[in-house]
Amino acid sequence: MVLTEAQLQEIAKRVRAIIRAESKGVGDLPVATSLDGLLSLPALRFNGGVPEVVEAPISKLQDVALDAVSGATKAANEAAAKANTSAGNADKATTAANNAAKSASDAAGAAGTATEAAKKATDAANGAASNATNAATKASSAADTANKEASSVNAAKSEALAAAARASSTATTAEAEIEKMKQLQESISGAASLAPTRMELTYTRR
Repeated sequence: MVLTEAQLQEIAKRVRAIIRAESKGVGDLPVATSLDGLLSLPALRFNGGVPEVVEAPISKLQDVALDAVSGATKAANEAAAKANTSAGNADKATTAANNAAKSASDAAGAAGTATEAAKKATDAANGAASNATNAATKASSAADTANKEASSVNAAKSEALAAAARASSTATTAEAEIEKMKQLQESISGAASLAPTRMELTYTRR
């Protein structure tokens, strides 16, 4: 038996009416208070531009939440490590990391909460990184100052060595002059010790 187009349309109209009468809206469904025992959710997917209703496994959503928790926990741990190396904000960074880790743990059932916790952990990590950068800048400045002081000490040392060399040279010259003076004194003393044997006088008669 072949149905006519009008008969097919009539059957489709009655089927739609039956479906509307017996179907329930999303708002009419009972609300689950936990994900325990839930396997999937209805979802709408576009396949080549054609909409189709599919089942979304709860495990996929849990994987997203767990990945977010893992990422947030990793970021929190990194923030805590960097905060510990920062001299000024160690306690604050540790508290922020612990808060971020707790928020990430509480986000096991909701991806939105995990995202917020990850944002907090990222902010804490950025703060710790900024503090670490400031500490590195101060350390670099201190190193520059130390290098300058070392250069000044080396310059003073060089000047002292040069002065010592000049003093040594001056002492050598002075010793040589003293030796010459001793020789001259001995010569003068020897000449002065000679006694005259006679004396000749010349004078005018008037």
